[in-house]
Amino acid sequence: MRSKKLLACAAALAFCALCSAAFAYPMTPSDVHYIPPTPSPVPTATPAPGPTSPPPQAPAVLAPVPEADPEQLGIRSSVIGDASYDLAMPAQDGYSALPGVLTFRGGPYRQNAAYGYATAPEHTLEILWQKNIGGLDNWGGVGWNGQAAVVQWPDALRGQMNLYDEKKAKEGLVEVIYGTLDGHIYFLDLDDGSATRDAIDIGFPIKGSVSVDPRGVPLLYCGQGISKLSNKSGKIGFRIFSLLTGETLLFANGLDDDAYRSHGAFDSVALVDPSSDTLIECGENGMLYTFRLHTDYDAQAGTLSIDPERAVLRYKNGTTVGIENSVAVYDYYAYFADNGGFLLCVDVNTLSVVWAADVTDDTDATVALDPRPDGRVLLYTGCEVDKQKTGGRAYLRCFDALTGEKLWEYSEVCEYDEDVNGGLLGSPLVGTGPLDGMVFFHLAKVYEGGGALLAFDKDTGELLYRQHLPRYGWSSPVAIYGAEGEAHIILGDSGGVLRLIDPFSGETLSTLELEGNIEGSPVVFGDKLVIGTRGRYIYGVAIR
Repeated sequence: MRSKKLLACAAALAFCALCSAAFAYPMTPSDVHYIPPTPSPVPTATPAPGPTSPPPQAPAVLAPVPEADPEQLGIRSSVIGDASYDLAMPAQDGYSALPGVLTFRGGPYRQNAAYGYATAPEHTLEILWQKNIGGLDNWGGVGWNGQAAVVQWPDALRGQMNLYDEKKAKEGLVEVIYGTLDGHIYFLDLDDGSATRDAIDIGFPIKGSVSVDPRGVPLLYCGQGISKLSNKSGKIGFRIFSLLTGETLLFANGLDDDAYRSHGAFDSVALVDPSSDTLIECGENGMLYTFRLHTDYDAQAGTLSIDPERAVLRYKNGTTVGIENSVAVYDYYAYFADNGGFLLCVDVNTLSVVWAADVTDDTDATVALDPRPDGRVLLYTGCEVDKQKTGGRAYLRCFDALTGEKLWEYSEVCEYDEDVNGGLLGSPLVGTGPLDGMVFFHLAKVYEGGGALLAFDKDTGELLYRQHLPRYGWSSPVAIYGAEGEAHIILGDSGGVLRLIDPFSGETLSTLELEGNIEGSPVVFGDKLVIGTRGRYIYGVAIR
């Protein structure tokens, strides 16, 4: 990185910290509650172009703080199946063997959803194409957490898949794979939105996001959100598809006889550990699933099979709980929160609960992990206002992921609504490169109405700014980075507005109006992004 760019980015971060009061939206003490940690100096980090993250270096045994003792919190767990794994998940940037964004928030740390560089010199977003999709009952378009996967297939693999002939022949094809509320998984060309192969129809709404196998194995993973419609009902669960033929290779029934809770949805998005051939997934039935896939893929012959072997963790904390967010993994430690108000760290190799924390309320937003230069692994999370009802607070917190110690906390009153909750529904955005040192949260239905984008110092928890937004949103913010150290944030809201934002101030640089609520989350490949809306459209957007 050129020295003048390094100095410019460091200066911008320093200016942001010193002038946060100028950017912050006025707050009243009764509405905002902030517990600062003991101040510590902000480390000066070398900016890097695009997302980067250290490799996992987790210790063999964690040393949780006493207040994070699962038994003291009333958590009782048990294991079904053989959980003797040797799992070691790669870092965020080492997760995928293929170019693209293959899972929700990009990888096991769940930090961001962008691949490659996007400079945005004109500060403009422009629609390239749009595809009209359908709905089932009131479930139309793309819902929460609704992020597409984008992947650039190697030539040999492209030729083996059930792509249309013209797409098989297209060199450098980047395929968009989107699960939607009309029950379909669509396969589209990033360049123009044209279909690349026949859609897969599961017949019921998909509320979460799909994952592509990170090893270059043609497997697709997809959860299901709904199984009862006005004119039919059916099975509900989690599926694995072959991307050679489109056939279903596994259906895992969400109405699991072993589960404590009889709610079969899978809004959670799967991860795969390449080294141990193990899939990790959470269910709304309160189970953490692992599958030894026993993958048999002959790339030369173009044959593929799996023989999954299941082991699961089930738990309860005095009542039954469900998991709607996606599991994040550091080495062999998995992290997720539940709708009962608890955050858990689980040793995936033994499926034992290592530590837990009371996080106040239902937490649907996926946690984000952040290995720091000093060896700590920070975990960012936030809850919505659900169990607390009217007058409740959304709590944004940072934990030490290796011990369960709470490092800092911020809260403010958000609106309670039985159908459309306020608080944190989008996942935290972890800044890297020129944004290293900053973490971002998108709050919905804040006390003065609308939403807010908040930026914090990662290490100290200092609120750098709070930028009020006219409409609330459940969408997760995405950071884009230029080759010369530029950085921007892209964020959608319930009014169908996609914003290009200055990450150092929270100022909106430009907007693009789309049709329908943007509940889902954008994904970026180079200078193009894809986003679906409740208005029954999928859009391809140029970043200019």
